[in-house]
Amino acid sequence: MAFSTARRTDRIYSFDSEQKVSDTEINDNRELLYHQSGQLTSGKTIRMIRLLPLSNGEELCCEIVKRDLDKALGDYEAISYTWGDLKEQAVMRLDGRPMRVSRKVSDVLRTLRHAWRPRISWLDSLCINQADTKEKSHRSPR
Repeated sequence: MAFSTARRTDRIYSFDSEQKVSDTEINDNRELLYHQSGQLTSGKTIRMIRLLPLSNGEELCCEIVKRDLDKALGDYEAISYTWGDLKEQAVMRLDGRPMRVSRKVSDVLRTLRHAWRPRISWLDSLCINQADTKEKSHRSPR
């Protein structure tokens, strides 16, 4: 897997009081995340997010989990929302790495996050590799 090495002026995001991340780092993280979680080719496997409980201030953290669709029924929530203005963005942690998401996604996840336990959800902008045309057009069997 090749990662982008093109140099350009990066915006720097203040992630928390100690860490700052650049556009290049965030883009590389997204490519790495979907590479590590593997392609969704079987039609029976989907990615979901485990929305971690509030534990360290306001930091929003999720983990990617793969589930067999036949075994996941009733075990997760599908989140429906409008994408909103994609220019309004926030940074969260996904599998421990800083990721850029729309402000709308950040707001939805913050609202749904439990204080005491993880929550399993499906959210298209995170669970589908939006840079992969084949994966975006893939439909799970019903």
